[in-house]
Amino acid sequence: MKNQAFLEVIRSKRVANRRAVKKRTTAAIYGYDPLESRRLLAVASASGADDFTVVPSDVVETSAAVSVGERSVWDFTPESDLVTVLENKLPSSEVASLLREHLSLAQNDTMWLSRVQTDHLGFEHLEYRQMHRGLPVEHGEFTLHVRNDLIESISGNYVPMVNPVDTPELTHELALESALEFVGADVYAWETDLEDEQFHDGHWDHNPNVQSHGDDSFTGQPQGELVYVSAGDSNSRLTYKFDIFASQPLSRAYIFVDAVSGEIVEVQDRIHNADVAATGTSLYNGTVNFLADSNAGSFRLRQSTDGVETYDLNNGTNYSNATDITSSTTSFTASSVQTGVQAHYGAEQTLKYFQTQHNRDSYDNQGTTLVSYVSYSSNYVNAFWNGSFMTYGDGNGTTYNPLVSLDIVGHEITHGVTEYAAGLVYSYESGALNESFSDIFGEAVENYALGTNDWLMGEDIGVNPGSALRSMSNPSAKGDPDTYLGANWNFTSSDNGGVHTNSGVQNKWFYILTEGESGVNDNGQAYDVTGIGMTDAAAIAYRNLSVYLTTSSQYIDAREGSVQSAIDLFGLNSQQHLSTMAAWDAVGVGGSFEELTVFEGAGTGAGVNRSVVTGDVIGAGFPDTIAVDLDSGQTLSLAVRGSNGLIPDVEVRDPNNVLVGSGTSSNSNLFLPSMSLVESGTYQILIDGTAGSSGD
Repeated sequence: MKNQAFLEVIRSKRVANRRAVKKRTTAAIYGYDPLESRRLLAVASASGADDFTVVPSDVVETSAAVSVGERSVWDFTPESDLVTVLENKLPSSEVASLLREHLSLAQNDTMWLSRVQTDHLGFEHLEYRQMHRGLPVEHGEFTLHVRNDLIESISGNYVPMVNPVDTPELTHELALESALEFVGADVYAWETDLEDEQFHDGHWDHNPNVQSHGDDSFTGQPQGELVYVSAGDSNSRLTYKFDIFASQPLSRAYIFVDAVSGEIVEVQDRIHNADVAATGTSLYNGTVNFLADSNAGSFRLRQSTDGVETYDLNNGTNYSNATDITSSTTSFTASSVQTGVQAHYGAEQTLKYFQTQHNRDSYDNQGTTLVSYVSYSSNYVNAFWNGSFMTYGDGNGTTYNPLVSLDIVGHEITHGVTEYAAGLVYSYESGALNESFSDIFGEAVENYALGTNDWLMGEDIGVNPGSALRSMSNPSAKGDPDTYLGANWNFTSSDNGGVHTNSGVQNKWFYILTEGESGVNDNGQAYDVTGIGMTDAAAIAYRNLSVYLTTSSQYIDAREGSVQSAIDLFGLNSQQHLSTMAAWDAVGVGGSFEELTVFEGAGTGAGVNRSVVTGDVIGAGFPDTIAVDLDSGQTLSLAVRGSNGLIPDVEVRDPNNVLVGSGTSSNSNLFLPSMSLVESGTYQILIDGTAGSSGD
């Protein structure tokens, strides 16, 4: 295995008049679901919308910013359905001409303002519906996001009209017959005592241009309206849109019937199963509340409001044989369903936690349903995420009960979050970070659901007290390290390079950051860290995971990404920023906190930079030299950290090969502070190393 030396070059910060442009998506900022890929990129004149250039999306392979002279600059990210105005924003009075030119609307196309909403940030969101010859175009919608009377961005979807038919050939009555035949219900809502307004929305009734068809013989029955729908063949179909509400069996959907052929073109479910509020007796948290759905006279652990489904494998391993977990009432109290209730409740709480605390909709941030399977195999003491769903064993009954506690459910689902966020490879340090993030958010979910957490992973599942799998407050109590490369560190290839063991370092970091702590780590370094609380600590950890880390990130990357996340969220030199760095110092990742914050000035190479050199101890990989261009008058500080037992030996020489500073560490961490630079030019940083007793 290669040894690594991590080099942080901390130089004086240069103040630059730079404007950063952050890429955004509709779902993340405004909560709008992204539709199909954007088709247009517009460049608008600052003085009005008469001077426009329209660029087809196939010309733009990646996100881009386009500007022409003094025109507005629009940023385009194809997969996000969002066009953002970067410079020279247009006044909102130009909305009409902007939409027409931006979308290249045909003569018979219009955009009709259907709703205006405001938010707490001072934005007005003007929602427009696409119309063709006065009829709505399904899925054709655009929203202009306006602040201070200036258009900030546009999001939505434009549906090109392809070979549209303007006149229906099928009567309303025949179209309704086709819709009812398709649904095939025994009893419809209008055939019961329900009042019409309980099931008929009058969709688009507020638009005087929409044509509704029918006569007195259809009173109480759905009144179809003509709308355009783009079918699978890309043609724009003229259809009757019916709101069909059936009571036996229960269903409700918009049914789109081709106004020429009678074919069912599209179906949009409206009930999404009948979710109901339910309660149940859980294994570890007493009586809990959750959503279930009504199905065939009973209730089952599924709900589509948020997307959570839980099934029972009945101690088998064939997922196709899994069964629903049911109850005859909305109270799930039978002992046979308590494991399922616990897992279902945990999945709901985890989903709500990520939605409310981090604006993340399911593990993939696309609203994918959380599917769980309980009672996997027999005497199975494990739980796992397989890339698509969660599986939980029942334990062995002697040391561990079913592995469905809140923190374990949160842990497993977070593996899905990590897969779609940083994608941390499940091996060695990146794998340890992967495991640690699951522990972190497992505890965060427990805290969210119960208002408190115990910092013990899996404490509830132990048959006997003290059977927790890991301790985040005191990792060494469970044989895990609390200091990077310190006691209990797994230097072998077992357990994928110690992913479950070496996770203790970031676990301890998160505990210290949240609660605060003083002490001395395995390197003999004293620390005293002020805690910032669960909410802020989790926000920093989540931003690091979802924004800065990548598949092969190491512990030094976790430090740097979380420090930057703290700055992003709370500001430079905020308590959150200072505590984040101090907590990493406490677990032996990175340099001295005080030294890392004192450098000021300007010049070539100002700021903080990091390089990584790898090689064998006393082999071809070392010594190694890193060249850094610096100016006179700056100060240079170096933090060098070796991994796998590498003890660094460092020299710094100026452009004239004069020794500026040097040092040899007695352990894996070396810090050379505040070296004053006299000469401008290229400085050589020579890194050599010897193997410590713990190296491999």
